[in-house]
Amino acid sequence: MAELDRAKLLAGPDVNDISVAEANLRSANARLAEASAGAGDQEAAIAQLKYDNLLADYEALSNQYNSLVFFAQENPQFAPPADTLDRLRGNVENAFYVAEIARLQAEQASAGGGPGPISVAYAQVAQAQAVLSQTLAVASPLQIEQASLAVDQAASALARAEWRLGSSMVVAAV
Repeated sequence: MAELDRAKLLAGPDVNDISVAEANLRSANARLAEASAGAGDQEAAIAQLKYDNLLADYEALSNQYNSLVFFAQENPQFAPPADTLDRLRGNVENAFYVAEIARLQAEQASAGGGPGPISVAYAQVAQAQAVLSQTLAVASPLQIEQASLAVDQAASALARAEWRLGSSMVVAAV
């Protein structure tokens, strides 16, 4: 095993490993370019349309709730049960929160996603560059010496094991 490690170290970088590292770097650079460009006009328009629809749903539900409350105040004999009004109010609140989330998403799409994705993309580029540099690095004399010492240690361990085997006695049961 130590001889294989030393042979690999002496052989230098593997062409396939270099290709993979270069492809990862190109991919990271593409993600950085995409994050830097932000969301396209189409994504921002879709997000705005989603918000507009959810806001219209909220306003319709809110108007329905307010009309029902007004009707119940004017005509108590026809008022719906309190739990029905509570459920409807909960639905109105939920619709508001959903619309508010969509508004924030539309703003983020228009602004290009903010600095967070760009920072992550820069970190991915730096990591991919470091992996490529490490893959391309030639073994240092110290690494080669360490690999040679590992081979010598393995050979010594093998010699000791062979000596023990030769000096051991096997006794068979009679």
